[in-house]
Amino acid sequence: MNNKNPGGAGVGNKRSVLPDTNTEPRLTFDAEVHTYQFDGRKLPSVTQIVGDVCDTPMYANEFHLHRGSMVHRCISLYLQEKLDESSVDERIKGRVESAKRAISILGLDGSGLIEVPKYHPNLLYAGTPDYFQDRLLVDWKNCHIINTEPQLGGYSELEKPGALNIDCVEVVLDPDGGLPKIIHYKGRRCRGIFLAMYTIYNWRQNG
Repeated sequence: MNNKNPGGAGVGNKRSVLPDTNTEPRLTFDAEVHTYQFDGRKLPSVTQIVGDVCDTPMYANEFHLHRGSMVHRCISLYLQEKLDESSVDERIKGRVESAKRAISILGLDGSGLIEVPKYHPNLLYAGTPDYFQDRLLVDWKNCHIINTEPQLGGYSELEKPGALNIDCVEVVLDPDGGLPKIIHYKGRRCRGIFLAMYTIYNWRQNG
């Protein structure tokens, strides 16, 4: 079993200053505790908002978190044509192969925005969409979860505030390298569900 980091690279810095299009040198992300800050102000994440309203845990256990990070890292490197195939851990190889199938089916390439952290200047929340290009938004999943639709709505609002025609796509990877399950959601519906959850989240926080 290969214990090297996939692609010969680490998952990421525990705390970093993140570049983006909206004055993002002021946006920081602490991966260890999964928190975003903008100018020192802590911002809730898309996952945090949706998880709080749905009363579901924010994140999986450490093993599944690490596996998910490795899979995402491999997909990112593959899209950029930088993946060292020999370094991919056997435990995630099937999911990486399944992702390659999805990339081919959806016509994705390295010109899209790949895991670029964003914040919303008006609603003051943040998140890191997996992939965005033009009006196509993709979220990679190891298994289908009901939270995906509002999560995609939160990410679409980060990428294109107010846009209703984003093609929101959930890609559920096959662990054995088979065809992934590709689920398309209507951007208008995703956005509406997320904004409703955002309102409830703020109501709960502010009492």
